Amino acid sequence: MASLTTALPNVTGNYTDDYHSQTVDVYEIVSMVFLISFGMLGVIGNGILVCIVLLNPDMRSVPNILIASLGLGDFFVVITSVPFNLVSYLYNSYPFNSAVCKFSSAVPIVSHGVSVFTLSALSYDRYMAIVRPMQRRQSNAVRRTYAVAISIWVTSILLGIPTTILAKRDLIYPSGVEVAICKTLPVNITEEYGAIPTVTAKVHEAVRCLIMFVIPLAIISMYYILIAKQLAQSSRTIPCENHGDSRQLRARRRLARTVLVLVVIFAICWIPHFMYRLWFNFSFSLEVFSSTGMFILQIVSVLMVYANSCINPIALCFLSKTYRRYFARYLCCQRNRKLSHVRATRMNMYPMSPGTPTSTIYNKRSVDGSLRGSSVETRACTV
Repeated sequence: MASLTTALPNVTGNYTDDYHSQTVDVYEIVSMVFLISFGMLGVIGNGILVCIVLLNPDMRSVPNILIASLGLGDFFVVITSVPFNLVSYLYNSYPFNSAVCKFSSAVPIVSHGVSVFTLSALSYDRYMAIVRPMQRRQSNAVRRTYAVAISIWVTSILLGIPTTILAKRDLIYPSGVEVAICKTLPVNITEEYGAIPTVTAKVHEAVRCLIMFVIPLAIISMYYILIAKQLAQSSRTIPCENHGDSRQLRARRRLARTVLVLVVIFAICWIPHFMYRLWFNFSFSLEVFSSTGMFILQIVSVLMVYANSCINPIALCFLSKTYRRYFARYLCCQRNRKLSHVRATRMNMYPMSPGTPTSTIYNKRSVDGSLRGSSVETRACTV
């Protein structure tokens, strides 16, 4: 098997012969089974998620557009990286050329950037809706959200350029046998120690960890601390008889919880990846990296990253009734009439009285945690 990550120790050096022969079969079987499963779930789940927002105008709200962008990034990495990985497991040498190596190495970086920056944008949107609702501009909100999503993609692609430049197909000669590998970062290959990370590789990994993991999660955490504080105050100050404000508060709380769950899933799935990469680059030890524990961490770090690309649609089905209905519609080929009936019923439940100002209406599309419909969230909960 040819590695698709940074010239992993289990494919280089004399010291790997026995270890590699004992573990490679298990590694290949486990990785292929999980990658196929994640690939199928990712394509179906994220494909449907994107279609739900694109094909249903009432679902094109600010949070839904960002969630669809998140799903598009996951869909992109699943349909590109997973096939390359699966094919590479069937060969003892990397079967593709340098162009494919560069492309397949950059795609996960781009998808990673789309995920973390979109989650940051979602957290900021919830912060403005709950903590600073009067400062939240509603005019052209959907159009501005599309611009934000596009800027996130452009930024993520730019962050993937260094990996595209540094990645290359290389030849190594363990035990005198020529083996092609795809190195995502420059490393020095030695017979005695295997893959040794260079200064360039260390700087690249440190900067990527800060820009695409530590700093965004710190900002998101700050937003959610402020959101939690505001929600705690609101629950104490909104009168029980003010059902409109209370209902709106519950809807906003549900959506904030949904975004938080997506953030937690992202963090859990990417922590093993950065643990392994930073450990490899900054605490390289032949004894440590030839151990079973480090080999397991390598497997887990790869699989968890791909798991993150297929788990968000599943989480949305558990957290949102609206998304659950739409997923059931597309998966089970339910007729549109059922969802139309649901929308009509919800509209009749909250009729607009002739003398009611628009800013005081609890928008029917905000039902189910504001995951449906337009961004007409113009009135703040009184605190």
